[in-house]
Amino acid sequence: MNEDKMKSMMKQIREGKRIIDVARENDEDYWEVYFMALNNGERSSMGIKRMIGNRLRKLREHDEELVAEVEDLVQYIYDRWVENQNMLDAIRKIMQP
Repeated sequence: MNEDKMKSMMKQIREGKRIIDVARENDEDYWEVYFMALNNGERSSMGIKRMIGNRLRKLREHDEELVAEVEDLVQYIYDRWVENQNMLDAIRKIMQP
């Protein structure tokens, strides 16, 4: 996979597109795209959502380590949201007459 294609796919993943959709649109194997994203420090939005849901179900046991992990995951989602909002704001400015 060439560098430009990888950057394009990483951008799509950062914008919240599911890894399976990115893989299909780029004619790549799901696991290749998944590990590419993981190796570049990215996670899919759906994957994060599932992780939070699973962790929250376990929170009933009041595990401090688990609470810290959920907080980190929530921060990750917030950071991505801020990035996406900034991109949308830039797009809106360009599109205004």
